[in-house]
Amino acid sequence: QRADQKIDCVAFIERSGLAPEACLRVKALVDHGRPEVAVRRYMLEKEVDLVVVGSHGNGGVFEKRLGGVARQILDYAPADVLVVRDSRAESGDGPSHPG
Repeated sequence: QRADQKIDCVAFIERSGLAPEACLRVKALVDHGRPEVAVRRYMLEKEVDLVVVGSHGNGGVFEKRLGGVARQILDYAPADVLVVRDSRAESGDGPSHPG
């Protein structure tokens, strides 16, 4: 299942519109367990300065503005986090699963 998720991530990055050389610098992290713990561990091990996290924004009042998983990553991260909201979440066209 992780291999399939990694393939999906790589395909998403390739469709992102980033320049090919920028796509090569983006790392997709697919791991088992709590996302905030996995991201923190990776950031510390690889000395990452910035992690970019997508947020669906489906949840309670605060979570709706940021997203539950994104909030946890932001709280646990040892360095900067850029949270990018799904623009479809505001219009109601976004994904129906929490994120």
